[in-house]
Amino acid sequence: MGKIQVLAIVLVLIVGCSNKQNTAQIILNQTDTSEKTIKQFPVIPDILYLDTVMATYCSGSHSEIFLECKTNIENSSYTVKINLPAGEKLRMRNQYEKGIEFNVDTFPFTISGNDYCPYANVLDKSIREPLCTIEVFNKETRSYDFMSFVLDKLIIHQLQGENNHLSINIDYYGASTSYPYGKHSAIIKLNLKNINLDQLLVD
Repeated sequence: MGKIQVLAIVLVLIVGCSNKQNTAQIILNQTDTSEKTIKQFPVIPDILYLDTVMATYCSGSHSEIFLECKTNIENSSYTVKINLPAGEKLRMRNQYEKGIEFNVDTFPFTISGNDYCPYANVLDKSIREPLCTIEVFNKETRSYDFMSFVLDKLIIHQLQGENNHLSINIDYYGASTSYPYGKHSAIIKLNLKNINLDQLLVD
């Protein structure tokens, strides 16, 4: 039996060099080390000091919170994206001149992937599932790699939207598909304090 190697990558993402409250920690593990892989996912530095953090609340035919964090280190660009659609277990609505109201008021609040049940788009009946994506773009080789993680479990420690600002503290547990890097699990611990929240009206 060959030596089993477990890939574990721990990322500590610091959002903004001057604000140490805003962090995300991501732990990746290859779940099936015997599986043949076409390529290896690029090595990500242990600590990323993020250049930009964007938070958007979409409302209209569907509602969701979308987060995008990005940084550049030498020849590579690293991006982490998380979208949390409104659903049976995570309802959200815009209150005029007050901010975003969520149904979660007792913490920690846990939602399993099976229980999340996102609402369908009222126009085309499509459903956007909660998702986390990690992207790496090498500017020198022009190579682009990404892994997306469907939700297994979401633990919410804080969720508040007021005066066009968002505070969110969550643990996102996800699983990737196998192609082409092999199956991976991920734990994303995201803690953002009072960041700017854009609002977008969608058809």
